[in-house]
Amino acid sequence: MIRTIMHESDLPRNLWPFAVQYTQEIVNRLPTQVLSKNKTSYKAFYLKKPLVKYLQIFGCQAYVYVPDNKQEKLDAKMVEGCFIGLSKNRKGYIVSNS
Repeated sequence: MIRTIMHESDLPRNLWPFAVQYTQEIVNRLPTQVLSKNKTSYKAFYLKKPLVKYLQIFGCQAYVYVPDNKQEKLDAKMVEGCFIGLSKNRKGYIVSNS
């Protein structure tokens, strides 16, 4: 799965650790026969249904807002990048501009 998303995203190989983490997030939200019918690892651990509405395609185009105090008068309000994962400590995405 990691090899596939890295190949499809055309991102540099130095971003493979983000692909590993994101793959882990996806796999934990997939049902498995080991636990029981239609039960995920996430549900078994946290005792609640996992949210998947915020999952994105790895390497997709993303835009990051630049706060007003970090931009000049005529600078762009957004910077383009690639989605490479989910933030662990807060609600948000990890975006690379390379």
